[in-house]
Amino acid sequence: MAQRRRATRRRRGTSQKKQNVMYFIILVLLIVFFATIGFRLVINASIWISGISKDSASISQVDSDRGFLLAPELYDVPDATNSATLAVSGRGTPDTTLTIYLNDEVAEEVELDSDEFNTRIILTAGYNEIYLETYDKKRKKTKDSETYTVSLLTGKPSLSITSPQEGDTRDKPELTVIGETDKDVSIRINNSPVTVGSDGSFQKNIRLKEGDNTVTIRAIDRAKNTTEESINVRYEKDE
Repeated sequence: MAQRRRATRRRRGTSQKKQNVMYFIILVLLIVFFATIGFRLVINASIWISGISKDSASISQVDSDRGFLLAPELYDVPDATNSATLAVSGRGTPDTTLTIYLNDEVAEEVELDSDEFNTRIILTAGYNEIYLETYDKKRKKTKDSETYTVSLLTGKPSLSITSPQEGDTRDKPELTVIGETDKDVSIRINNSPVTVGSDGSFQKNIRLKEGDNTVTIRAIDRAKNTTEESINVRYEKDE
């Protein structure tokens, strides 16, 4: 029995030694692989990636040499404003001259050293058309933008209240406010929006509290010009 156990232990020891030798050989082979072939693979991969980057740069340079121009554009142009001075910002092609036209006349010229710009132009009263032109001096090429429209509105909107009248006394809590304003003007009564007809007419039912009431009507145009009227109405409950 003792001899059998010793033989089993010897076989296990021999098997363990064989596994250790095998692991050692595999480790040596891996080290040799990475020190020779693997290292060359890394170098070749780096060269390949570098070649792609150079090709991309070459393509960009070719596009530049061909005189590729971006159409200039403006950011966030308002539909209307009440200020004659309009701050404009946008983007174009670097190393070009940007000309801003207002109603077909030159309003401003900007030398672009980057792809973005900021400047100011002076609007004329009423309707204004704005477009941009970028000019590449080296290649004698131009590119135009789309046309933008801005209305300069400096006057306040009209506001006429038909009913109620200042100082009216009512015996019922329901009150209908009726009036007129300009086209494309919004109306708020006691800070609540009101639907305005295509002809500028409007009406809204409100509820009075017992005693004195102030009804505030405000007309606001597209340029945020405002006309406001307040009317005092008294509600006395009918006994």
